[in-house]
Amino acid sequence: MKSLLSWLLLGLFVCGCSTVQVARLDTTRSRTQAVDFYKSAGELKDKQYKEIGYVAYDKPVSKFNYTEALGALLNKARQIGADGLILETPPESVTNDVVFRGTAIVYEP
Repeated sequence: MKSLLSWLLLGLFVCGCSTVQVARLDTTRSRTQAVDFYKSAGELKDKQYKEIGYVAYDKPVSKFNYTEALGALLNKARQIGADGLILETPPESVTNDVVFRGTAIVYEP
């Protein structure tokens, strides 16, 4: 998994022209080592969690790459201290850009 994440992050630097934005709801969290990702909140089943922020990735339609976008969102979620990321799918087309969003979460006991 670590190798895959490394390749995803490398792809971000090679492709360029993308933006990752974050809206933090909790500023007390420290960077985490790994982030789980879910295609919907339903995948969490009975696991309790709290939302700590929202992340968004946008890039021109002609250069959009799903794997690159997922890597960027996971990296940003890790930076803000998330345990998991719930993806908003599918990515949305806005004018000439594609926007891919997710909700950063932390697990609660």
